[in-house]
Amino acid sequence: MKKLLIPLSVLLLLSSCAVHQGAISSSSLNRNVKYEDIAYGVSQTKQVLCIGGLSKDALVLEAKRELINNRPLKPNETYANFTVDFKRSFFPFFNKTKATVSADVVSFTDDSKADPYTDKYKERLSKKSLANELFEIGDSVYIDRNEDAVILSIEDIDKVRVLIKTPKGNSKTKLISTDKIFTKSKNYKGYKVGDMYIFSRTLNDNTVKSSGRIIALGLDKIIVKTGDGKFQSHDYINE
Repeated sequence: MKKLLIPLSVLLLLSSCAVHQGAISSSSLNRNVKYEDIAYGVSQTKQVLCIGGLSKDALVLEAKRELINNRPLKPNETYANFTVDFKRSFFPFFNKTKATVSADVVSFTDDSKADPYTDKYKERLSKKSLANELFEIGDSVYIDRNEDAVILSIEDIDKVRVLIKTPKGNSKTKLISTDKIFTKSKNYKGYKVGDMYIFSRTLNDNTVKSSGRIIALGLDKIIVKTGDGKFQSHDYINE
């Protein structure tokens, strides 16, 4: 009996659970609108032994910033019908909280008889979508350890499943966050794969300028190959 209790106690210790909580804020626009798109923003924080991490308000603010960055408004558009969802995951020694903010993107129209929902908006509602428009199913992407992969499916607004070819020619799939993959074929934030990227680095306590060629672009980082063949990750500048 004692031998059975030990594995059970270990199993309980290593197990985790998750709790969801959400809220909706409706908008009264008092004008005819057309639903153009759905915008998403995600932020998350971690507490170790209930210490550290962002407050709930700070999480929502960060997620809202991401929403605006992922889907900027065009002329004659506004955000409407904000929703906030919290997912709290509890583990033995730490817990994680993820905040997802979404909003309808609407444009104003004088045509009261037209279909209020665009094809893009209907498509967003009918299937899983990413919070950003940089990646989509079928894209060739670059991930950690200089691996190349292809996006197979969208699993959540910030997660995709990719197909990776191993050096031995085998295939494997992996669930990965969109902030850890990089496009090798698209322009983003004014940058283009193949362009030269100039950055600063410290050498003997002095700041010097260096450069490298952009080989991939991510949501928050740029992958650069320097003249000596090394790969480096850099933040976007002049955003």
